[in-house]
Amino acid sequence: MLFMMNRQFDFTRWILLLLASFLPLVTMAEETADDENKVEEELLPQPKGKPNYVLTMGIIPENYPLAIKEKNASAIGTLQEYEHKPVLFTLKNISDKTIKIMHVESTCPCLELAVPIQDKTLAPQAELPVHFTVNATHLAYGRFDRVLMVAVEGFPVVKMGVLGEVQQSIDYDPSVCIDLGAFYGDVPFKRTYRLKSRFEHDDLKLLQPQDNPLFNLTVKKTAPKTFEIEVTPKKLPLPAQRLREKFIIPVTGVNNFGPVAIAMKGYVVARKMMFTQRAIILKKADMEDDKPVTITAEAIVFPIEKQYRQTKEAKPKLVTKQPVSVEESQLRNLEQQKTWEEFAKDVTPGFLPENVTVEKVPFEKGIRFNIVFPAGFFANRKSFAFSPALGKSRIGTLQVLVR
Repeated sequence: MLFMMNRQFDFTRWILLLLASFLPLVTMAEETADDENKVEEELLPQPKGKPNYVLTMGIIPENYPLAIKEKNASAIGTLQEYEHKPVLFTLKNISDKTIKIMHVESTCPCLELAVPIQDKTLAPQAELPVHFTVNATHLAYGRFDRVLMVAVEGFPVVKMGVLGEVQQSIDYDPSVCIDLGAFYGDVPFKRTYRLKSRFEHDDLKLLQPQDNPLFNLTVKKTAPKTFEIEVTPKKLPLPAQRLREKFIIPVTGVNNFGPVAIAMKGYVVARKMMFTQRAIILKKADMEDDKPVTITAEAIVFPIEKQYRQTKEAKPKLVTKQPVSVEESQLRNLEQQKTWEEFAKDVTPGFLPENVTVEKVPFEKGIRFNIVFPAGFFANRKSFAFSPALGKSRIGTLQVLVR
């Protein structure tokens, strides 16, 4: 419903309006503090009862020349989530002078003006139709209140409220967003979303979404009003990054509805490696000058919990945890060893003195390095530094010391 405040108000109402004007500042602070849940709040439907904007109404200035012609101006009423609903109301110049409307603007992308209104001249008693669309794609389901700003030359900007309610039209299983947790980018996985329509008729159809650079999405209908969306990595390993993916699914069959959206979040971590020990100490008394010296060092994965920042707990109604670490723990040792065989190909030993050789031996937890020094290598040396790298990332430095 669109409305303007009556010019007549008592002192109590004035106090209440003054207090309400501070509410957007509080809301802004809460949104900033809750940034970790932003992925599901800004892109996806929210539970009923939490509007994501607090409405404040401005006071109509004295002798304000505009009024809304309709008594119950274009009641918004109830929308389905993702619905697009056209709305019309009429502004009328009730003064005896020609006025200039500087602009009519929205404070939210959910209110889309069909035709921009700027620098419009309105004669006395003349009318200006305002067409806009309420796009529920940008609204949480539940009650909502938004604002249109009307600026008339010579007067303060007036706020007009847009009120309504968005009803949930799709049920999501397990939820609208899946949290993958922190995981290594080379682990294969699949996640399945199940969407069930609440529409009375079985007319809704989900189409194949646009290509995503990281994931393959497959949409199929499994039962009346029920769809499954399978998401798998397009190519492994996934690049190390904070993952916040929104998938837009086009729909047909229901007028002014869609598209729908699902999301995926988590942290993709690269397999950084570290030596299990920083130094190996050799006793010179145990060495024979005419025989080579062989040492073995192991490099394993750097603990995953040290490679990302722990975040706040997500809202359980919006996000379901399905960590990829479950798939990784189910890999057999042989498969893990095959993974390390692939990694070993990308390991370079760094600088090696003449006749020093390194053998890379993959095992289920990482890579073993068998380093062979020729006879007499430590005759005039007291130390040696071994600094291999995995791709462009250095594994670390292993010190070989002679005592």
